[in-house]
Amino acid sequence: MDSIVIPYYTFVEFYKFHIMNIYKKLYNVTMNELQDRWYTLIQTQDPSIMNIIDILIKRTNKGLRHYSNRNPTIAYGSTLCLKLTGINKDPKDLTEQICLNVCPLGNADFDGDTLNDVPMLETDFADKFEACFSPETMVISVATGKFNRKVNLIKDQLVGLYSFCNDDTDEDDTWNDPNDNFTICTPEMIQARDVWYAQHNITP
Repeated sequence: MDSIVIPYYTFVEFYKFHIMNIYKKLYNVTMNELQDRWYTLIQTQDPSIMNIIDILIKRTNKGLRHYSNRNPTIAYGSTLCLKLTGINKDPKDLTEQICLNVCPLGNADFDGDTLNDVPMLETDFADKFEACFSPETMVISVATGKFNRKVNLIKDQLVGLYSFCNDDTDEDDTWNDPNDNFTICTPEMIQARDVWYAQHNITP
């Protein structure tokens, strides 16, 4: 719930000088030489650039953390500290991805809301910001001390979960072909569920 995935070009812009610094040291080129080839490297998604991006995401101490905000910043939760876990490798995909369950914290919905996303490059500041604004700290309501229902499952997730748990299988289902009589549950899953029902004296 505290992760974020951003577009490829957004990452390249945010971390341009980090990428350049690593590339310059790895490939022993001058800054002028790198400037000359920079545009081509980025536009072609050169493997050397993609490798450096992967290194930055996976090996940065404590991870790459971002300040994410939805205007207006009124409610506690409209400002979040999120950890960058990946990029959209398709350069045409200009959307970012966050967990559905943190959207209600900023009163966000699905009508085209825009998030302001800024990388936090200073570790001490990021640590302090994360302590206050990580979605994990918002699971418990600061007002009641109880579970914060804003981070609960949304309707679509509940419908999917209900369907997953109540999709009984037919004994004649063919499991070798996923397109033939396909069901989301396997017999083993149904068997495990029935055992749990029996242990808790529940009649399906």
